[in-house]
Amino acid sequence: MRLRERILILLFLAFCGYLGMEYVIHCNVVKPKLEQMQQFAARQQIQRCEKGLNGEARKLQQVAEQLGYSEKPQDISRWSDLPKDLSETVDFVGVVGETGQWSAFIVRKDASTVPDANAVLVELKKGKTPVIAAEPSKFSRKGIISSNGTLLFIGATPCVISQAGSSRPATVIVGRLINAELLYSLRSQIFTDFSCTPYTPRSAAMLTRQLGYEANGGQDDIYSRKLGDELLQCYKLLSDIEGKPVLVLQTDVARDILNESQRILYLAGYIRLATVFPAIAILTTVFQVVVVSPVVRLIQNITAIAKGQFVRSQRVLKRRDEIGILAYEFDQMMERLDAVQRKLVEKSYISGMAEMASGILHNARNALSPLVSGMERMGEKITAMDSSELRCAVQEIQQDNMDPKRKADLQRFLVLSLQDQQQFMQQTKENLDVLAKQVYQVEEMLNGQKFFNSAARPLESIGLKQLIEESAALIPARLRSEVHVIIDREIEQFRPVRVHRVVFLQVLENLLVNAAESLVKAKPLYPKIRISAKVEPIDNIEMLHLRIEDNGTGIEPEIMKKLFERGISSKPEGMTGIGLHWCANTIAAMKGRIWAESEGKNRGAYFHIVIPVWQDKETLTINEEKGADYESGHEA
Repeated sequence: MRLRERILILLFLAFCGYLGMEYVIHCNVVKPKLEQMQQFAARQQIQRCEKGLNGEARKLQQVAEQLGYSEKPQDISRWSDLPKDLSETVDFVGVVGETGQWSAFIVRKDASTVPDANAVLVELKKGKTPVIAAEPSKFSRKGIISSNGTLLFIGATPCVISQAGSSRPATVIVGRLINAELLYSLRSQIFTDFSCTPYTPRSAAMLTRQLGYEANGGQDDIYSRKLGDELLQCYKLLSDIEGKPVLVLQTDVARDILNESQRILYLAGYIRLATVFPAIAILTTVFQVVVVSPVVRLIQNITAIAKGQFVRSQRVLKRRDEIGILAYEFDQMMERLDAVQRKLVEKSYISGMAEMASGILHNARNALSPLVSGMERMGEKITAMDSSELRCAVQEIQQDNMDPKRKADLQRFLVLSLQDQQQFMQQTKENLDVLAKQVYQVEEMLNGQKFFNSAARPLESIGLKQLIEESAALIPARLRSEVHVIIDREIEQFRPVRVHRVVFLQVLENLLVNAAESLVKAKPLYPKIRISAKVEPIDNIEMLHLRIEDNGTGIEPEIMKKLFERGISSKPEGMTGIGLHWCANTIAAMKGRIWAESEGKNRGAYFHIVIPVWQDKETLTINEEKGADYESGHEA
């Protein structure tokens, strides 16, 4: 996977991790906090409603105090006796003495739902409630009571009434029905919608079912439940003047805080999601320019070096950051390595020339051996020939008085002798032709040595297919008959290449012979050698990439590591192992490279040769240009 793709994946994973972290924070931190804020807002709203109800009760107590401070509160017998500002804020007014008897009780005419006076009196006097205290002069009270299922606000304050010429303590009680009119007025004042329901066993059971638990009605207890995603329903139990639950206060609070906050958070998330791809694109572009491109250029330089195309004194990155320092140090290292390699190439070349000379002299000696033997045999035959009898026969046939029969015998002898001489001369000519061919082979070997010792090698333009076919023809007959050499058809379309024909033929011959020997040894079902080629640009230079594939014995990993070293061979003992070493140095001197691939023993092998398609004389100047001494099977 390329570096840019890895960076994109890392950025994407980082963004996904960020979104996941935000989601976790939203679910575990933000949302609970918003729920708390919503609960707090709902508590404030229901407390505002409670405050409005308590404010109405305070108004009634103030009315009671105002009436209690009047001179004769017990003389109030008609509704019109009340001040106009007071008559509009209460539904009934009464004065009760210390004996519990009402001395005055009046009801507003339009309050048709007010219970009759006797019922209210019975409710108020029941069990000496706090409304009518044992000591009326010390009593002051406000709150809610329930009379026959009807909810009322009550305000009471102590007063003094005159009866029979004496003053006695009493209590002024004023009240107001909690009806739709009053609730509407309160909603308008506090700008909050709410409802009030009498607290009964039935309403208590319904409230328990709605909440899922029992509401005890503590002083500060506020109960809530969710109605979908839009509303939060809150309840609070209000007590009467005796501290008993008497009224269920209910308000519906819109979940605006939570919903609006979540909407904003989601919108922000969508905005982040919409901007992440441009952000990733910008970051990728910046990273591409700042990091990836310099690293790619450095890698290309390293790859070129790995392929044998050494880059000397070339600063690929002129930067002062860490990447620039790395590139600079790498260039310095490669310059030192190139200098060392030059020395190794020169030594390797000299060693290769010595090895080549040794091989040529060895072959010349082998070729001279049958030449000497043939000449010795010819000398022995010439020496063994006796011409004295032929001379005597010639002299005798020249006499005049010779017997005709004797003369005919001598003539027949001369004819047979001449035939023998002609046959001997023909054999001698054939033997001399054989010797001439052997001498020509020795001359070719010496001429080859002369070419290799020269500074510049001759180049020829020759078709690639012709080169391969000539190399395949050099495979020994005993091997060629056992294998199938397959040349790809695409090779026919290749234009001629400019190489040293004899040298390149020897390299190909060496590789093809090695492949054929491997196939004969492995004996696969269909032994084949496939030769393919393609032209590929490397650093703006057209390079011929030739591949030789076989399905033979393959190359073991321990041999592969040092395949091109001198003395290394996968053949039986006794082989010198200089063939591939010589091939590697020869290809390196041609500004090319050679390497091998194999999946292991009995898995076949691939040999790759890469050389320039078109070379000039300077390209193959052995003593001036650099090559590569192949060590440990690495590419140059």
